[in-house]
Amino acid sequence: MKSFNRIVTTAAIFVAIGSAIMPAQEAFASSFNVTPVRISLDSRSKAERLSLRNNGDEEIRLQMDVYLWSQNDEGRDQYEPTSDIIVFPKLLSVPKGEERIVRVGLKKAFQVNRERTYRLYIQELPRPQDAKKGVAVTMLMKAGVPIFFAPQRVEMGGTLESLHLVKGTLELKMRNTGTRHFVPSPIMVKGVSADGKELFSKESVGWYLLSGATRVYPVPLTKDECAKAERLDIVVTADTLTMKGSLDVQKDACSP
Repeated sequence: MKSFNRIVTTAAIFVAIGSAIMPAQEAFASSFNVTPVRISLDSRSKAERLSLRNNGDEEIRLQMDVYLWSQNDEGRDQYEPTSDIIVFPKLLSVPKGEERIVRVGLKKAFQVNRERTYRLYIQELPRPQDAKKGVAVTMLMKAGVPIFFAPQRVEMGGTLESLHLVKGTLELKMRNTGTRHFVPSPIMVKGVSADGKELFSKESVGWYLLSGATRVYPVPLTKDECAKAERLDIVVTADTLTMKGSLDVQKDACSP
């Protein structure tokens, strides 16, 4: 179960929106749980239930919005409004200590050859009493829940298209050649000496790579790592996929 708190540092799927209201008198902490943290739909399973539980000290108001999720040629996430997915209710209040259920499903049945991807954003709305009480800073949370609609035929596929060392950072260009998304995790990079000895090993976690998309994943090296290594060996694991590659280190590419 995932917990979201208004006053703590949040993960990559959250956006904190702050608003200043003066004079300051008091501040409030609120948190809510979302279960599940991702939704999978297919031609047989066309709907899912989302549980929202308020663990905070005050009632919270939430708004639901769904967007079609794609990635451009550089692998950057893009969103556009869609009517493919129905969310009910779209607006709701959750009293402290209570739970509410939101239903998420397809507006109509359809078939796709490549996975269709969406994001459901759960936006915490300002409380009317905040302005009256003069809260100095209100942090409103926006949580993104991915929705995946499965293709008729699921195929996993991916390639390491290129490896470059630029200013001390290894850049892995990866392409998803399959029909569904994957998450490159872990991305393992090993530095090897001229006589074949392993000098260091580091692990990185990638972001979603959608079907048909390409993305560059950076792995920074320290000056010492880059200077000593003669070769970099890379192994990427993504679900059932394993992608491997090697790159000879050009020392002039170590400098910023």
